[in-house]
Amino acid sequence: MLATCSACGRSNTSDAAYCAGCGARQIAPGADPRIGEEILGRYRITAKLGEGSMGAVYRAEQNMGTITRPVAIKILLAAHVRDPALRRRFIHECEIVVGLEHPNTIKFFEFGELPDGSLAIVMEYVDGESLASILARGPMPAERALRIIGQICGSLHEAHSRGIVHRDIKPENVLVANVAGERDVAKVLDFGIAKSADAGSGTLQGSVLGTPRYMSPEQFDGRIPDARSDVYSLGVMTYEMLTGASPFTSGKTVFEWAQRHLSEAPVPIDAHPSAVSLPAAVRATVMQALDKDPARRPASALDFARGLFGREGLESSWDLGTHGTRAASAASAATDVVSNPARASATPPTVLEPEPIAGTRSPVAALAIGAIVLGIVATSGGYYLFSGRTAQAPSLPPAPTTTAIADTDAATAPPLGVREPPPPSTTTSPGPSIWFQIAHYSRATIEPAAATGAPDQQYAEITSGGVLTLEVLPGSVIATDEGPEPDIYIAVDAARSGPYQVEAGSSHEHLHVIDGELTGTLPLDLDQYHLHGVRYVHLTSLSSRSVFLDTVGIYRSELVSAPAGH
Repeated sequence: MLATCSACGRSNTSDAAYCAGCGARQIAPGADPRIGEEILGRYRITAKLGEGSMGAVYRAEQNMGTITRPVAIKILLAAHVRDPALRRRFIHECEIVVGLEHPNTIKFFEFGELPDGSLAIVMEYVDGESLASILARGPMPAERALRIIGQICGSLHEAHSRGIVHRDIKPENVLVANVAGERDVAKVLDFGIAKSADAGSGTLQGSVLGTPRYMSPEQFDGRIPDARSDVYSLGVMTYEMLTGASPFTSGKTVFEWAQRHLSEAPVPIDAHPSAVSLPAAVRATVMQALDKDPARRPASALDFARGLFGREGLESSWDLGTHGTRAASAASAATDVVSNPARASATPPTVLEPEPIAGTRSPVAALAIGAIVLGIVATSGGYYLFSGRTAQAPSLPPAPTTTAIADTDAATAPPLGVREPPPPSTTTSPGPSIWFQIAHYSRATIEPAAATGAPDQQYAEITSGGVLTLEVLPGSVIATDEGPEPDIYIAVDAARSGPYQVEAGSSHEHLHVIDGELTGTLPLDLDQYHLHGVRYVHLTSLSSRSVFLDTVGIYRSELVSAPAGH
């Protein structure tokens, strides 16, 4: 069988690696063009490990004299990094993450831009099993679970001490491998979505990733997560490792998980037979980490480890590392109470009273490195997208109902009338103060009115190429405050939706693309786009998949003269 060279048109045998005429590398139909490519001058890609909507992860080889070293490379597609500000933040964040040295943190070797404009990160390749795969087989023996948890705590504590908050701690982001004869060596992945406390105050037009099952309450209700947010996620994961179950009833959507984390009390760990025999300090520390109030959790990953293992001998992240075995020894001592009931009456390790962390809150800016990880390894599932600020809690006041319009235009559709703002929220979490109304038209949109108002599991569907137009109350505009808080809140069911684009402006004729190719919820801070007085917002479906919206609101607005041409 013959294959035609895409560069010169010459016919070559189908198994030819290079064209006999021009020497161009030949790619089999359907094959990944990256396979066999050499990037950054020294890494030859050999296989694809995972793929998502924004890029892929590859296995590659680096020639080092007479031997080769395996590495993993994440490549973010050029189409997602057109913004020069994003590229600058990508470089800045890579520099921060490359500086992490803990043995249980996946090592970053190099980063750079490829000729086609794509961005790549080269990192340590670990031939191991994800913690998620291990947990799929059921709860882990306490000694093994605590040994792995101690290593994760060490990795996180080093990052936290440098002002870096991981923000997506979950079993899929932990690899467990046997390394150099040592069993169960943990490697924490994807620090790339983290925020750094010293990263500046600019807001990225990119995204921050989270996984609802493990996200802290503050990641849902608009507060800025600090190290204690990671402790909460670690508490959820530790609970699952020790019991084989989640501390909360299962949620099917991001809104349901938000409700669980914000208002549902976790199931006591004592309710699980596999955890009853654990030391009291271990059980108390896990439950303490799950407190809704960050101030009542262990103040750091190190304090969480001290609660599990005891205070003595644990003074730094290195005491928790794979090669500093104090934590592993402490884990054995803790689980010895399980195997030796006679010791159960001994005084348990002290559970520390946490204190608020000072100076470690991240800026509102979502860092460019976050976009690198976003969607790249979508194979683990459960990824939800937030842009700029994290998502608002779903416990918001009900919105008044409106009549739905479908497939109409400005010339034929009747006005829907003014929607009054909902009554003030009685929850502790601030919510939108005003709900959008549907503008006088929408195109290829089914039940558009279902998009607006508080979360109610009723979705508006924007079909392929469709547009839904929203507007604020007549005589008002969406005000900006020159601060980090969001001005607009748009909630999309990421699990069911394709990418969409957001445009905004003061009139139908003067709309600006403010975010494109989004795949999830958008709490939008207009200051970053230098837009003031936004009156209309268009949401456009960008692919063959529909976009499902449930909640759209405005955090503030101000009265102005009615725009011309309204």
